[in-house]
Amino acid sequence: MNKKILIFGSIFVVLMIASIIFLPKKNTNNRPVQSNPSPPTANLTPDLKQGPIVASMEANLSEKNNSGSSGIVTFNEVNGKVFIGVDLNNTTDKASHPAYVYEGSCEKPENAKYSLSPVVNGKTANYITGTLADFKKQFPLAVRVHKSAQDLKTDIVCADLK
Repeated sequence: MNKKILIFGSIFVVLMIASIIFLPKKNTNNRPVQSNPSPPTANLTPDLKQGPIVASMEANLSEKNNSGSSGIVTFNEVNGKVFIGVDLNNTTDKASHPAYVYEGSCEKPENAKYSLSPVVNGKTANYITGTLADFKKQFPLAVRVHKSAQDLKTDIVCADLK
């Protein structure tokens, strides 16, 4: 009887060691494991399955506070919604930059009117309800992208919408 327990115990130990060595490691962050992970990027074109683009406009995002970044913000009306796409260059990869549309201007921003998803790897894409004509009635507005969630007072880029 003791010999059988010793044999089964030995087999169990060998199997445990083999599973530690040969089985993949547990994914502790609950995300899919990728062999070559790539950073997330935003799709900067509206979903045309929702309908055609009926109106559009764009504005240049100018560098602020010696950030070295600049870019463009596009507004496309699709099926009663305005798609807002931000595309920046020279941003820090993987850094998350909060973005908002403010009442007022870049120099004198007032209240945040629309919260956009953070700019990551230089890109973000959002929809807001309403037409582009309705959006323009709210001018003057400013699109501001901030350095970080901890430093909302420092803009890296800004565009005045008049």
